[in-house]
Amino acid sequence: MLVVNKTGPATMNLGQLGNFALDVQNTGSIDAWNVSLRDLLPDGPTGGMCDLAPQILSARVFAADGVTPVPGKGPLVAGIDYSLTWSPAPACRLDLTMLTAAGRIGPNERLIVSYRTQLDAGTQNGITLTNVAGAIQWFNGDSNNPNRVVTNRTLTNGTPGILDHEDAHTVTVNLVGYFFDKTVADLTSGANPATTAAPGDTLRYTLRFQTTNTALAGFRIFDEMDALNATADFAPGTLTLVTVPAGADASNTNGTGGAKGTGVLDIRNLSLPLNSPLLIQFDITLKPVLANGTVVTDQATARKRQRHDGSVERRPERQRRRRSPGRGRRGSHAGHDRLGAEVPGSEDFHGPDRRSERPARRRDAPLHHHGQEHRQRRRRERDAARRGAREHHLRRRQHDPERRGGRGRRGPVAAP
Repeated sequence: MLVVNKTGPATMNLGQLGNFALDVQNTGSIDAWNVSLRDLLPDGPTGGMCDLAPQILSARVFAADGVTPVPGKGPLVAGIDYSLTWSPAPACRLDLTMLTAAGRIGPNERLIVSYRTQLDAGTQNGITLTNVAGAIQWFNGDSNNPNRVVTNRTLTNGTPGILDHEDAHTVTVNLVGYFFDKTVADLTSGANPATTAAPGDTLRYTLRFQTTNTALAGFRIFDEMDALNATADFAPGTLTLVTVPAGADASNTNGTGGAKGTGVLDIRNLSLPLNSPLLIQFDITLKPVLANGTVVTDQATARKRQRHDGSVERRPERQRRRRSPGRGRRGSHAGHDRLGAEVPGSEDFHGPDRRSERPARRRDAPLHHHGQEHRQRRRRERDAARRGAREHHLRRRQHDPERRGGRGRRGPVAAP
């Protein structure tokens, strides 16, 4: 008898990776061989977890406590100790089958498989997503035993509260802040998502920006090609816009712009209401000659509150001080002055440190000519001290006959 327990986070936000686990315990008295597990991830019109293939973090057989390793059973290796199959939409199904003795579950032992995934873009706030997982097949002997007996089970609703071969886990969607994601596909090879490419390949970058509990108005998305690369890795003049939101201003996009002349993506006049997404896509081609192993990096940044000249307006500090150009605020996914997304493949937001090299000023100090009054006062005090010293010296010379001959010299000595 195999008993399955499915665990995971109670809530998830867009762009957040959630860690899930399948805990399969053998409560019987006979070994369970070649166990097949199935996890049905949610997918529906209001959201799901189907766009991204789950990433296996670990798989191993433990003792009954779920912590103590079993001698001779180390971490399981995909493709050797178990097979892994991901079926995207509409199935949204993760299948694993144990292949070797290292995946055999003895009496009271536990097979624990951990993986992570994330919410699909466009998932609505406040909904609940339930996935059902369980053991659908196992044997009482290894594959060399022609007389072994197979046990088959079917997944239903996870039978919450019942200890059996299946279980269900529910996640509540709790959206806060902004979500900014960037992915890349190789149009030449067909790889999507792409992690490697060949010189001369044409790449398609997709930017997804979504608001959640806060609307956002008057922001822009900026991406300078090759800004993070030591040398130009993209071919000049190959930047081509594919998808731009309606009403956006793309006139500042330039296929030969940027410091390296390989292109600038500059989309302005962007606004989004609550819980709304936008999509930007562009194509660009790699140079025909690149050294093997070259890492090509590209980064897009979302900037809000632009002035008429396109520059970014900094918010004042949330303190009772005047607006100081010497201080900025560190942006974040919560919607400060600048947001960004690492690419490709990173889910994290980042807000560049926008502080200038000018030191922070005291709260009660003037912004312009900082310390000028203090310096003037010190100068007046020094001048007054010098004048006082000279006047004192002259008075002493006038009252002391021996000093009348000049500074540092005595006058003539009178005869007795």
